[in-house]
Amino acid sequence: MADEKPSPTIANSIHPEYLERADEWLKFRSIMKGGDQFVEQYVEKFSDAELEPDFERRKSITPVAGFAKSAVVDIQNSIFQRLWAIRRRGGTQSWQNAVRGQQGGVDLRSSSMNHFMGTEILPELLGMGKVGIYVDNVNIDGQRTLLEARNDHPYIYTFVAEDIRNWQFFHVGNELRFKSLLLRVRSEKIDEQWFLTDYYTEQFRHYWVDDSGGVHFTFYDYAGKETLRGVLDLPEIPFILLELQSSLLEDIANHQVALTNMESADVAYTLRANVPFYTEQYDALHELGSNWNQEQGNTNADGDGSNTRSIQVGSTSGRRYAKGLDRPDFINPSSEPLAISIEKQAKLKEDIRSLINLTLSQARSRYASAESKEYDNQGLESGLSAVGLLLENAEQIIGRLWCEYENSSEQVTVNYPERYSLRSDEERRREADQLSKSASSVSSPTFRKAIQVEIAEILLEGKVSDEELNQIIKEIRDSKFPTSDPEQLRSDVEVGLVSRESASSARGYPAGEAEKARKEKEEMELLRMQSQTRGFQQPENPAARGLESNSSEAADEKQESQNPENNPDGIRRVRGKAK
Repeated sequence: MADEKPSPTIANSIHPEYLERADEWLKFRSIMKGGDQFVEQYVEKFSDAELEPDFERRKSITPVAGFAKSAVVDIQNSIFQRLWAIRRRGGTQSWQNAVRGQQGGVDLRSSSMNHFMGTEILPELLGMGKVGIYVDNVNIDGQRTLLEARNDHPYIYTFVAEDIRNWQFFHVGNELRFKSLLLRVRSEKIDEQWFLTDYYTEQFRHYWVDDSGGVHFTFYDYAGKETLRGVLDLPEIPFILLELQSSLLEDIANHQVALTNMESADVAYTLRANVPFYTEQYDALHELGSNWNQEQGNTNADGDGSNTRSIQVGSTSGRRYAKGLDRPDFINPSSEPLAISIEKQAKLKEDIRSLINLTLSQARSRYASAESKEYDNQGLESGLSAVGLLLENAEQIIGRLWCEYENSSEQVTVNYPERYSLRSDEERRREADQLSKSASSVSSPTFRKAIQVEIAEILLEGKVSDEELNQIIKEIRDSKFPTSDPEQLRSDVEVGLVSRESASSARGYPAGEAEKARKEKEEMELLRMQSQTRGFQQPENPAARGLESNSSEAADEKQESQNPENNPDGIRRVRGKAK
């Protein structure tokens, strides 16, 4: 019956939402893992006519079309590369050391908080849409020295969506907290002889808050038998749930399934079906007569007396054919089905990118706090910012629980970057170049500054801290110059549109540099001219080399030689020679 309840054991206590989403979680998990497991589970037979051995051979050579997973990883990397800009302040000394990866790190495996969030939480949150973080503490028995216990501090670890079995919330002021929570834990079973892992076993942890606000817990084995009971000295269950409204794979998971099956078919077609085969025409009457002769014991056309119709083909074999018949030939299968399949796969890949961007743009936390809702009203720039805000809120709670474990009143403040981007460096440069060309086509100074601000955001978003980027934007808006392009400024100076001093300021040089540069240039020009003059020496007898030592004497000599009274023979004398 649909309303029939399972047997009352803790292992059978499952939230209805868990049951509704279990199948899609299975698909999402297979996509994120990829490999042979995905092929084995989601590659299907062409039809009932495909034999099982052929199907198994095809699966063994099927590539995984991991384009959906790749799209999620691109978004993950876009956030991960901005984690360096996170600002964490306050907290206890152990918290400050752990978030830097010191004293065992945040997970007692030397992981910094950035590494833990980027490699443990982000893939689960984006791919599965849900992940949990438990804040635990090392049990201190009082028998160790301070040196031995120096790394004993709270730590965190992850619970994937499939291990968060059941839950119930209640409101504490404006905050949503767990009233009751059931978690599944996979534990290693150690053999007693070699002290090595023998197999995995399941355990269950049940936490609940009573009417007085105390946090209780009970642990169970895989069969539902109670193994441990106790009370936590905390005001809340130390578990943080991060959940998006939907996984980024929700609309593209089947695209990867379809792409993998199409590539499986294409590879099988290319390797097995795309083989030329031999054809030739024959005369049916001649064939009938040949068969009658062979039945009577006569030899066939080849004279070997055999009754076979097999034909040997290849580079070392030949084939005769009768006059008047078409030449025997090989034909190959049409490539059109393969081309159509490749074209359809390309379209599916484009759809994956479009759909995941659409899903990301709608990404919001399912259980947003009042603070995050207020931040939403201020306007999140993109779905990436929504994911970053969800991680920021989780870290705030982790820091608060960390301090509560250590009985500290210290406050932890965590600030994630406000800006993220999915564009590559090449795409950024291309977009910035296009904007730069349009900036000079409009006379409005306000328009030009708006374009320059947008260019700065495109090129530097995610590469500098938010404080630096805001300072750059402020400098652009406060600038008095429309451009700092060196070629344009030089052209403006040459045609007299702007002074050297203003051009120098537009390039970012200190005041007075233009005047200093002018003087230095004049001094360098004077030195150059002096060096050229010193390099030219007058000859001792310039006339002996046909050179004039005195320009006025040369002019008088020329005039005298041209006077007929002084030159009755009409001989023209130039530079001391008769001509």
